[in-house]
This record gives sequence, C-alpha cells and structure tokens, in this order.
Amino acid sequence: MHVADNGQLDEDKYAKIRPIYDHLNGKLVQFGTFHDSFSIDESMCPYCGRHECKVYIKMKPIKFGFKSFVLTSSDGYPYKIIPYPDPNFVKTKPQHLQAVEQLLEAIDSDVGFELYFDSFYSSEEVMDLCTKKGIKAIGTMQQNRMQLS
Repeated sequence: MHVADNGQLDEDKYAKIRPIYDHLNGKLVQFGTFHDSFSIDESMCPYCGRHECKVYIKMKPIKFGFKSFVLTSSDGYPYKIIPYPDPNFVKTKPQHLQAVEQLLEAIDSDVGFELYFDSFYSSEEVMDLCTKKGIKAIGTMQQNRMQLS
C-alpha cells in the first residue's frame, strides 16, 4: 500500500506516511472542538525495527518506538497528532514551544479553554502564548525554564 509518490518525496523522514497524518488530523477536527479542557503530552507507538525516527526514552513504559506530540481532550479524544521529529520545527526556537504552537492550531481560541501539560512543556513562552490566545494554562514549572531576574 502506497500513500505517497516515491518520486516526489522531500527531506521529511515521515514523507511516506505524512499524507495519513494530514488526513487523520483533518478528520479529527472536522466537527470542531466539543470540549473545553485539553491536554498536551507525548505518545509512544511501540516499534522494534530499524528506522531513523525511532527513539529511545529511558523512563517510559514503552522505551523504543515513534514519538508523537498529541493534543487530546479531557476524556482522551485526540485533536491533533504531530510525529517527532517534525521537519517544520526550526532550531532557533525551543522544541516544546513549537509543538504547543502547532497543536493549538487545532482548537478555536475564541472560547476560554483550559490546557494541561507536564513539565516538559511548561515555560514562560508557552504561558505567554496561551495568555495571548485566551487559554488558561496549567503545568508544573521547572526552575531551569524560568527567567529569574
């Protein structure tokens, strides 16, 4: 089964399955957002074969596999999935900030939502982004991500 033309692949490591992610993300939000509490976290899809995108995370229950950033509702409904590494991420901005920016594109920012995330995503930049979009953000702040003056 092919979902991408091999003659038109770019530098994206997920180029062969990127159309599936794009189609899935479009279908997940086709009826809008029907929740008011969201969560952002990583997800691991187990994989033991060889692939350059496979990652190892020591402290996770699934140690080897494909990592994705996921925006879900409070009851677990996924609204957007971004596979890691994303070729749209630039090296000049923190990875967690870019992940949050892309994931928040899936929800309407006109309504006051609540967003929950763990310490990986907590930073002043993410909190400022949520404040600008009118989203209440709740997370654990790490000492090394705070700009103390």
